[in-house]
Amino acid sequence: MIFEAMIKDRRNEILKYLGEKQFSRVIDFGGAMDPWAAGYVTHYVDLQDPEKYHPGIIGSAEVIHGDLDDYQLWFDLRDRERFDFAICTQTLEHVFNPGLVLKMMSLVANEGFIGVPNKYVELYRKAHVNKQEDLDAHSLSGYFRGFMPHRWVITIREGVVWLWPKLGFLEFLKLDWADSDVLVNSEELCFRWEGLIPHRVISDIDLDFSTPYKACELYRTELRKGL
Repeated sequence: MIFEAMIKDRRNEILKYLGEKQFSRVIDFGGAMDPWAAGYVTHYVDLQDPEKYHPGIIGSAEVIHGDLDDYQLWFDLRDRERFDFAICTQTLEHVFNPGLVLKMMSLVANEGFIGVPNKYVELYRKAHVNKQEDLDAHSLSGYFRGFMPHRWVITIREGVVWLWPKLGFLEFLKLDWADSDVLVNSEELCFRWEGLIPHRVISDIDLDFSTPYKACELYRTELRKGL
């Protein structure tokens, strides 16, 4: 289950919790670029090497080089001793198969903390490029929604993580509640979890309507709901 879901910077709270618990096995998925819990993490899983970006900060932690979309990685992790706590921040929005990550994470760790860009950031037109000269230099016009490498808009409703694919039409869709000139909240959408992580990945089947207008309306109305 997931709990304490909110849009808030909670990393200091999590650090305090890890300090109190003194877990022997803490794994960080995708934390190479920002190893914010380095004082407690014993294992990192990432395509990148934390030492490249933050020399010396991870200490004796083991680095497992792997792709979170790779089933074999998860099979290998399941063969290891179970982890006490898992961290996954600013990573889930990048993967091709977030359903796999959420399912397998709960099978290799007892509990954990997940943080992702909130829906307001991911749909905000000025989040990625905010200088007209940058647009002009690349023969671009207008602002893109959110950050280009991100594949998902992630929300939480009634204890379930919803993952909406960032399809191209979102750039042209009018979202009155998300199209303000002022970003509503830039902090992480985050939650803690224990056991299974309830989630719903919106797929091609969910969007297979007779006309594209119904898919547009689905995004326009459903993304309003929840966090």
